[in-house]
Amino acid sequence: MEHSEMVAAFFEKIRLESLLTAIGMGLPDLKYAICFDVVTSEDKARFTKAGVELLSLRELKDMGVDNVFPHDPPTASDVAVLMYTSGTTGNPKGVQITHSNVMADVISLQQRLHVSNQDVHFSFLPLAHIFERVVQALCVSGGCSIGFYQGKLPELMLDIQTLKPTFFIAVPRILSRIYDKINQGVKAGGPEKEAAFRGAYDMRLAALERGEDTPVLNEKVFDRMGLALGGRVEWIVTASAPLGTAIHEFLRVCVCPVIMVGYGLTETTGGSTLTHYNDTKLGHVGSPMASNEVKLVSITEMNYLTTDECPRGEVCVRGTNVFGSYLKNPEKTKEDIDDEGWFHTGDVGRWNADGTLSIIDRRKSIFKLSQGEYLAAEHLEAMYGKCDHIAQVFVTGDSFHAYPLAVVVPDAEMIVAWAKENNISGDAKSIAQTAELKAMLVAELLDMHKECKLKGFEKLRDFIVEPEAFSIDNELLTPTFKLKRVNATKKYQDQITELYDDIESHQ
Repeated sequence: MEHSEMVAAFFEKIRLESLLTAIGMGLPDLKYAICFDVVTSEDKARFTKAGVELLSLRELKDMGVDNVFPHDPPTASDVAVLMYTSGTTGNPKGVQITHSNVMADVISLQQRLHVSNQDVHFSFLPLAHIFERVVQALCVSGGCSIGFYQGKLPELMLDIQTLKPTFFIAVPRILSRIYDKINQGVKAGGPEKEAAFRGAYDMRLAALERGEDTPVLNEKVFDRMGLALGGRVEWIVTASAPLGTAIHEFLRVCVCPVIMVGYGLTETTGGSTLTHYNDTKLGHVGSPMASNEVKLVSITEMNYLTTDECPRGEVCVRGTNVFGSYLKNPEKTKEDIDDEGWFHTGDVGRWNADGTLSIIDRRKSIFKLSQGEYLAAEHLEAMYGKCDHIAQVFVTGDSFHAYPLAVVVPDAEMIVAWAKENNISGDAKSIAQTAELKAMLVAELLDMHKECKLKGFEKLRDFIVEPEAFSIDNELLTPTFKLKRVNATKKYQDQITELYDDIESHQ
């Protein structure tokens, strides 16, 4: 708020104290605070004392009626949105996105998604997320209805089922939870039902790969699973983070046959590539959108080369959807956008033989171990995160040690059920602190290491069991549920150091 020099802030009543605290810490440019709800004279007095005028939204509307200004439409080059990056690997940057940038992505999405006035969009991603802003602009351009969730994540699925959207814009974290719930339900049915489900699953998967479907099986098995998203979803788009191929395949079969995967950043107005509607191949993020071009640049020190059989390197994007500069940060702008207008994303990609792009690493989440091997933390987190009893993983390491460590958050529901089966009493928090659970997680992680055929240096030597989930509230997740790596490193640094010292003292 201070960096943007904002003059007015809109907020809901429950954020009143937070805003006053922020003002007290120093927001010299803020003149007005507009509350969506009713405010009292006491509230107004507190803000006046802080040097800010407090208004309700209704009062602001009334002021507008009495003070009509001539219409002054923006130009294409005017800033439409000042969007701050999520800060997963460092301090957030203010990305200046123009009206031209927004419309470039909207038009590109119109060519791929064909949204009409018969469609219903379920909005749960924050409007501080650029892709949600662009999707809403797409909906307005096509006359599509928009329904907003209540703001309570535990009731998200109930909201979806009530609204019954026709398409679903998701992030991998939400799709992973849907996958987990369906999987748990299948396993709870017993071996015979699980075997029957597996047979039906294999039949529909084979049919979808041929471009066909299984209407009889759908009516008996899969339509019920589709009700998790209201029963009317025709397609899903997921972006923000990698979606595991196992989860992608499972949800295509069980929930919605059309799941498109996109790739983009705040700096590209949310979109750069998107898979095509009828593409059944997994493990890639599609081809470039009409608004931009994409190229790879070799990262020689990491052995990612464009001369490889399938070219690999840093993903660079150039086009009408790419931002022009960061607010008050010309040095970073010059660092990220080269002289030819290519934005260097920091992501590592691979061109596939069919012209699609796969995102295979994140340059800033790759670190070198003491023996010189490079380790991709996000890749390991995705692999180890597939364990049944694990909800979240943070993998870390450095150039002073030859192996990585991790912070593991158990899945509360799963470990309570496991504890009951093993005659261990207590709630999820107390169970997470038991030696029995740690031993079980060690075995599960080792099995996953073997199943994913990970390399020896990618094996976790040890890990911390964290009962508290990473969340937006404890500032370990971004609004789109991506890990804030810098914050996690800072929070667990002392424990990680102690764990390294303990391991080495016993060698």
